Amino acid sequence: MRHINIILCTPSPIEFNGLCTVLRNALRMSVSFRAVEPATLEAADTLPANADLLICDPVAVSRTALSLLRSACPKLKIVLLYHTALPQDYVREYDAAISIYDSEATIEQTVTSLFASRKSSDSASELTQREKEIIIGVVKGLSNKEIAANINVSVNTVMTHRRNIAAKLQIHSAAGLTVYALMSNLITLDQLSE
Repeated sequence: MRHINIILCTPSPIEFNGLCTVLRNALRMSVSFRAVEPATLEAADTLPANADLLICDPVAVSRTALSLLRSACPKLKIVLLYHTALPQDYVREYDAAISIYDSEATIEQTVTSLFASRKSSDSASELTQREKEIIIGVVKGLSNKEIAANINVSVNTVMTHRRNIAAKLQIHSAAGLTVYALMSNLITLDQLSE
C-alpha cells in the first residue's frame, strides 16, 4: 500500500484537525501528517526530506516561500487550501487546489490524481529489456508470432509480456504504445517507417 507523507501548513488548528480526519477517511492509502508553522516555510529545510504533499493556506504562505519550496523540493506536490475565490494566476502556481467546502470524494480525487502520474512514470521505468523489445515489435506492426520468432521465445511468453506492459503503462492499444515508444526514445520515426 502506498504511503504519503502530508505536511499541513495552516494557522488554524480546526483546519489542521479537520483535514487530517477528512484525508484519513477519504484516501485509500496510508498517510502521515505533520504540522508546519507558516513562518518556517521560508526555509525549505524545515520540511522533512520524505515529504510528498504540502497542503497550505494561501494566506499563510507567501509567493516567495512558494517559489523557494518549488526550487528546493521539486518532487513535492503543493496543494492550495482556499476559503474564497482567488485570482486564477495565483491558483496556477499550485499543483492543485481544494476548498474547505469540497466533499471527501472530491478531496480524495484531487490528492490521488497528483500521485497517479508519478505511479505510471515509476512503472514505466520498471519495464524490463524484454518488455521494451516487445513494445518495439508491436510498434513495428509485427504479430505476436513474428515477435516471438525474432526474440526466440514462445507466443505465450509474448502475450504475457504484452499483458504486463499494458498493466504497467495503462496503455492498451498499438497506437498508444507507438506514442509511448517515440516519447521514450525506444524507437525513432526513421525506424518506425522501415
